[in-house]
Amino acid sequence: MAAFATLTVGAGITASTYLITIPVFQSQAIRYGVGAIILYFLARPERSKNLKFSAKDKFYLFVVSAFGLVGFSVASLEALKSATAPSVAIIIGAAPVLIAIIGPFIENRRPTIRPIISAGIVLAGTTIIEGASKAGLAGILWAIFALFGDASFSIFSVPLVKKVGPYTLSFWTTSIASISLIIIHFIFEPSKPPNTFTHQEIIALVFQGLFVTVGAFVAWYIGLARIRVELVGLFPGLIPVGALVSALILGQNGGNPLADVIGIALLGVGLYFGAIRSVGQ
Repeated sequence: MAAFATLTVGAGITASTYLITIPVFQSQAIRYGVGAIILYFLARPERSKNLKFSAKDKFYLFVVSAFGLVGFSVASLEALKSATAPSVAIIIGAAPVLIAIIGPFIENRRPTIRPIISAGIVLAGTTIIEGASKAGLAGILWAIFALFGDASFSIFSVPLVKKVGPYTLSFWTTSIASISLIIIHFIFEPSKPPNTFTHQEIIALVFQGLFVTVGAFVAWYIGLARIRVELVGLFPGLIPVGALVSALILGQNGGNPLADVIGIALLGVGLYFGAIRSVGQ
């Protein structure tokens, strides 16, 4: 589940290259809005439970929506204006290190050495995969912001997904993100009327709305509910792989083939060492 989610997110970054010429807040409001509508129906079985959000739960929900969804998607699109999709993906692929160190504290635990070492191996693999990619300073800074957004998406979701379930959590976060982006759109993009999308832009939005927002979100939260956050947090290292493969399929620059093979091999070693061999998980 976690592997599917992160590979899909990587492909979603490549798909975002077709959305950088249209109003950012408008396009992402549509994306999350489509996802929220679908998730509303998928979350019905979970909503039958009488669940209430505490003040701390609401704070975590706000952080995930604001930084993990709105911040991540907007920062990714802005980064793509001066960087390639693989370049952005490699920076976001550093998330395992942050998650391995910070994630356990959310569950009142201390970080263990194995996930941190594994995260370092995964980071080395992602760096080799896309180390030769080029990016401007603005693209790098935006990608770093997206990195922190991606990490917060996992770290602050841990106590929520175990309480409300993956579908309900996905519904609430996407709903909050969509409404927030609509408001932001009218504040910061008031002079830009509703956009007429091209066929490529529509396909990219549909892919993001269905496969990334619904499919990847739910799959990621299912994984997050089943294994420790620092272990599932290794899988964002696969984001550059998803970006690389999708870029190759779309005829975009795929980088150095030998470096890609070595990097993917390191990713496999890191994931095996950190996740597959940890307590049988």
